[in-house]
Amino acid sequence: MSKDTTITHNKKLYQTEEDIASKKVVVEEWTDSSMHIVDNNRDVKYKQITERPVRVAEQSRQISKIKRKSRPDMDHLWRRQIRAVMKRKAEPVSIC
Repeated sequence: MSKDTTITHNKKLYQTEEDIASKKVVVEEWTDSSMHIVDNNRDVKYKQITERPVRVAEQSRQISKIKRKSRPDMDHLWRRQIRAVMKRKAEPVSIC
């Protein structure tokens, strides 16, 4: 079941004339060669169509820009702690 309430069966298109809440329906072919579309044990009215209905133009969706990850400022506590550790590692060690 498509969003435009069309069903494809045996390479033919059918459009339901009723709104159907479920996404799946059952297509039955009876021995008298009649076809029935059933939704929740209820026959659904339909008609055969030659081509899919034209979609109504939707408003174009704006693609948002990719948000970059924020970085802490240079004077942020986290950066100051890293600089202090790096400074200690860079100091020459004197052995007496």
